[in-house]
Amino acid sequence: MSARACIVDLQAQGKIDNARAKRFLKMLDEQEAAYAKQYGTTTAAALASRDVVERLEKEAAEARRTKFLQIGQQRAILEGLTKHVAEGGRADQYAIALFDHHERVRGVSSLDNRRAAVRMLAWSKMGAFLRRFERDLLGRARNPADLENLVRSAFGETIDDAGARELAGAWGTTSEYLRRRFNAAGGHIGKLDRWGLPQAHDSLAVRGVPLDAWRAFIAPLLDRERTVDGITGKPFSDAELGDVLAEVYDTIVSDGLNKAKPGQMVGAKVANRRADSRFLHFRDADAWLAYAERFGTGDPWNAIVGHIDGMARDIASMEILGPNPGLTVRWLGDVLRQQVAPSRELAPNARAMMRAADAARETDRMWRMYSGELTRPHNGTTARVFSGIRNWNVTANLGGAFLSAITTDPTFLSITAAYNGLSATRGLMTYAKLLNPADRTHRRIALEAGLVVNDMTSRAERMWREGNAVPFNMHELSRRLADSTMRLSGLASHTEAMKQATGLNFMMGMAKRAGRSFDQLDEPFQRALTRYGIGAAGWDKARATPLFEQAGVRLLRPDEMADDRLATLFLEMIDSETRFATPGESLRAGTMLAMGGRGTFGERGTVPGELLHSMTQYKSYSIIAMMTQWQRIFFGDAPARSRSYYASGLVSLLTIGGLASLVFKAIADGKDPPPLDEKTMARAFIQGGGAGILGDFVNSGVQGQSRTGGGFAGYLAGPTIANVIDPAQRLAFGVPGAIGGDERSNLGREAERLFENNLPGSTLWYARLAARRLWLDRMREAADPQAHASWRRQQQRLRKDYGQAYFWRPGETAPDRAPDFDPLLGGNP
Repeated sequence: MSARACIVDLQAQGKIDNARAKRFLKMLDEQEAAYAKQYGTTTAAALASRDVVERLEKEAAEARRTKFLQIGQQRAILEGLTKHVAEGGRADQYAIALFDHHERVRGVSSLDNRRAAVRMLAWSKMGAFLRRFERDLLGRARNPADLENLVRSAFGETIDDAGARELAGAWGTTSEYLRRRFNAAGGHIGKLDRWGLPQAHDSLAVRGVPLDAWRAFIAPLLDRERTVDGITGKPFSDAELGDVLAEVYDTIVSDGLNKAKPGQMVGAKVANRRADSRFLHFRDADAWLAYAERFGTGDPWNAIVGHIDGMARDIASMEILGPNPGLTVRWLGDVLRQQVAPSRELAPNARAMMRAADAARETDRMWRMYSGELTRPHNGTTARVFSGIRNWNVTANLGGAFLSAITTDPTFLSITAAYNGLSATRGLMTYAKLLNPADRTHRRIALEAGLVVNDMTSRAERMWREGNAVPFNMHELSRRLADSTMRLSGLASHTEAMKQATGLNFMMGMAKRAGRSFDQLDEPFQRALTRYGIGAAGWDKARATPLFEQAGVRLLRPDEMADDRLATLFLEMIDSETRFATPGESLRAGTMLAMGGRGTFGERGTVPGELLHSMTQYKSYSIIAMMTQWQRIFFGDAPARSRSYYASGLVSLLTIGGLASLVFKAIADGKDPPPLDEKTMARAFIQGGGAGILGDFVNSGVQGQSRTGGGFAGYLAGPTIANVIDPAQRLAFGVPGAIGGDERSNLGREAERLFENNLPGSTLWYARLAARRLWLDRMREAADPQAHASWRRQQQRLRKDYGQAYFWRPGETAPDRAPDFDPLLGGNP
């Protein structure tokens, strides 16, 4: 039977769909036409038939392999879920645990923790890259000339730069590790020698030119002999390459939507990803750099970081959910509903049915959040405008957030360490050493162990785009300003050090226990190993790993374990516990805060959707902290008494930290520390996060002002809308908490306040008092004739409501005295 007849027969039997049949017939015609240039008609037809049949057979074999892996993963999920329910657990909790850690479910790897673990294993092979090319305050990669040398070395050029050659070798090792792991999970990326680097496409730049212009630019830059079909391994013909480049163009400009069938989840079958970017094999480093300059997202940093992040995300999704994660998510929803469906043996249970439906909906949304579909904007321009506004809010408002973090985050780190049997003191000392600018040893050790947090690898867009109507990238400017504010305030370094300290504390604790069998371990650490599916057998294998020792630091590093699966489990444990120790990342909380979705009122990239999303700004920390800590308190594997101590200790320490934060913030604002009374302790409880987001609502409702400085309505609406709501409220109804309750503002005062509240860097904790008194107060005097009267009333309110006074009064160019600590220490002011 000829290949053409075979294709028609397979189509008639339903073994291939119409689209694939049409594709194969087109391929057959193109191959016959190409061979006909060298051979006769009969020979050309035979050779073309051979190629197409070979393609059919290889695709069929690959489909059988991915189907086998898919069925196997779904079977494993079903067996785990059934066992969990048989042991007294709930099916909905198990389903959620597949996506984000759940304390009630032991020994199950989550999608989010797996992604982080794979990412850490990849970065453990490239720690030197981050040390050499970390970004500066302006968002630029350091040592750009060395970065270009790395590109040239990766493409096989002989470079007189030993460091670049070493890093290129590390990159080759890392990319090959990710390729193999991706393929083992169900992907099919072919190996290419001297592959070089992946190319990160700038969709806005590509979208700015027609297909023919983009194709004409990229085609001469490709190595035709090495730009091959991922299935057959053979180079593309001219016609095939033209068609494939057209598909790549459509994928870039549509952000992947061109490959989604109506009603299908975007990115449902992950196994088919990644081969596209690999087959675009550039001729040499100059060709790669030329494309990066015209249509790339920036420098090689973006390409490397983006590849590692993207591969880690896809590998995790396939390892947890199978080669077609979207299909597994829908299947899981059906399983949850079937578990509680009424039958002859099972009476209707409305509560269980509702819980199952809610879990099916939540897991579906978590997958859409993870894959990016939930937050994919309807209109990219609208989304970028609002994202830029939110970045600007960070630049203008969060310069003092460090004063809250430095006093409360150590509590989370300490109590998490104690819960797992680790030394809280060692964790805090490690944190301090990581921040030591004179000795970078601990930071280097952390990077080489794979403890690379997300903020360290933020990707930057190009600041200038040739050919665009608005070539200057305002969105990227706002992002870089926000990032610079976080770094200048110390918050970014603090957060990075906190996360790395928890990871190093675990590895040091593991090294200290390496000489003990599982039965000899302390109970809290045993529970931790069991909680993450490591158990006695895993520990015995892990402790045989040679210890890492450097500069007095002894670690048992997961990346040096012989068993890659075991290393992954240990890093999942470290990542999950780091989220308890330094709240800030949670797939489940992020999904809840995302609100809306495609086709809904809250869809991102629409004005209503972006306004809804803006309402959640600054609230995520409180929500994530509450969700993680209270989950441990209610569902944790420690005895009930231990969990009650955990809860009381957490609230007490956070309140003490909140008091310290109130003192630091008062001094940064030119005020005396508050007196140590019941009202101050209530404020400390709220400031420290003991009451979480509910405390903010109570504070803003009762006192008329939230801890972020606005009224209740402004806090609820978020900082973007608060810039309108709060001034309108003060103009119409007076200043919240004013003496007599009727102090009205005026336009001049509100205009100056609006300027001050949106001035980049104006809230930096170490500079804001001087800037306010020496510059902004002078502006207030010029804009508001009643400025001095307003300041006097402000001082009266401070004394009446909080028992405090100013040591550097508003309107004055110098402080009157030093801060008075006597009220805080129990004396008289």
